[in-house]
Amino acid sequence: MPLSSDPSATAPYVLPSDRDKPEPRPVFHCRFITKRESDQHGRLIEESGACKGVGIFDVLWKAIAIGVVGWENMPLAAKGLPADQPFTREAMEAVLTEGEIMKLAAGYVNAVRLAEDDRKNSSSPPLSNPEGAATATANGMPTATGPVATAQP
Repeated sequence: MPLSSDPSATAPYVLPSDRDKPEPRPVFHCRFITKRESDQHGRLIEESGACKGVGIFDVLWKAIAIGVVGWENMPLAAKGLPADQPFTREAMEAVLTEGEIMKLAAGYVNAVRLAEDDRKNSSSPPLSNPEGAATATANGMPTATGPVATAQP
């Protein structure tokens, strides 16, 4: 099953400002996104750069909602929120600073990509049939050398 189709498959993302904090540190749970969703995310991040005023956060929320599906160890009680508060835009805006929202929107996709690479590298058995392996052309695009088999706001 593709990672993007598995709702239980998530990758952790920790804001840069929280990375040096002791465990348990605040963590966002991000789902694996498809190529189409990644492209959409990239367009939204680019669009946010052209926004002025509070409209930027409407665009950033759309980018965040593509892949961030939860959180844990957040200082919710300090903001008057219940400990089991789900991740929503309203809750996010009550807890995070503007800068942290910007970093979350731009940064979680890289964490997801790294987690996907880690999963592939740790769970892929070595190829027993190199003739079925993909090779790269001069421009870096893969070509098949063997038989080819015919998405929370």
